[in-house]
Amino acid sequence: MRPQPMAVLSTGCFTPVGTNTVETATSIFAGISGIVDTPFTDERFENLRMGQIPSDILGYVDGRSMYGRHDLHPFLHRLLSLAVPALRECLTPFVNQGEIPWRISLSTHASFDLSSNQRAFLDLLSFHGEIACDVRNSQLVDRCRTGFYHQLAERFQKPSADSYSEVLLVGGTDSFWNLSSLYALLKAGRLLTYESTGGFIPGEGAAFLLLGSRRAARELGIEPLAWIHSVGLGNEPGHRLSKKPYLGDGLDQAVKRALQGVVSVKNPIRTVFAGLNGEGFCAKEWGVACLRSQEYFGDDFEIEHPAEYVGDAKAALSPIMAAVVAFGLHHGLWRGPVLLWASADQAERGAMVLSSSPE
Repeated sequence: MRPQPMAVLSTGCFTPVGTNTVETATSIFAGISGIVDTPFTDERFENLRMGQIPSDILGYVDGRSMYGRHDLHPFLHRLLSLAVPALRECLTPFVNQGEIPWRISLSTHASFDLSSNQRAFLDLLSFHGEIACDVRNSQLVDRCRTGFYHQLAERFQKPSADSYSEVLLVGGTDSFWNLSSLYALLKAGRLLTYESTGGFIPGEGAAFLLLGSRRAARELGIEPLAWIHSVGLGNEPGHRLSKKPYLGDGLDQAVKRALQGVVSVKNPIRTVFAGLNGEGFCAKEWGVACLRSQEYFGDDFEIEHPAEYVGDAKAALSPIMAAVVAFGLHHGLWRGPVLLWASADQAERGAMVLSSSPE
């Protein structure tokens, strides 16, 4: 039996092209870019470019919370600063719903351990976002660009998705605004520069979605923005860090699992939000996945790749895309059904299907 769809009840975004979902979605729809020059330079002393949130609108979240002072890695402080505005937009209308479990994707560094920082990060985000968090049932996920899909897949594995009345917050916050990360990528030839035209432009941002069942939407008296019908996960043996042959099977696997039983030849995909970031690696596997499932795509389907405007925001990219799609479906900016997908640097691949209707 096919799982019941999940309702997108609200969204929140904080990106290089918008301080909220409306600004972000309409900027991407209009093709407005938030890519700017950074003070960092390559070996030719050319400024590295990045999708960056202006410092004058990016606040700073210090280490104080109701539980005392937390000493966090500086990178986690930036992720908190990105997350707080998006969290407030998404959850402020639901402050009276009590504690809500959170599933948040982000990236980690070798210089800190995520598990030992999880409680402090959630406490600080809850305190500064002024939103109650069910910390015991919340989790931070480090799966690069695919953590968002793993969070959703876990929800779809529930035996009776329409019988629960609780809501769940999913999303991500991430940034490439880190000198050691940027120069490691530059050294590997992965950034878009004069010398490396096949690289990508890094980015940053945060986005969250509040999800619930039909029952939850009815009880809250909310008209859902959109519906998530399916999630597919895949595994690519020949990923970027592997010595095995790269065949593009992982994304193909994820896309097929997302499309199965949801999309048909009579009701094909009309829009694709792709995790393309400018690197040929992603483009090749998307070509494989698209060709192998071409009967499920409309002849005139459109493709969007938001990294063109906000940069590659890693763990935040897919939540940003999902929030933008939900808003766009609700307001008629994009046609559904919509396929989203993303690929991690390692083996994980993820895809999902959204539409404006629960049917």
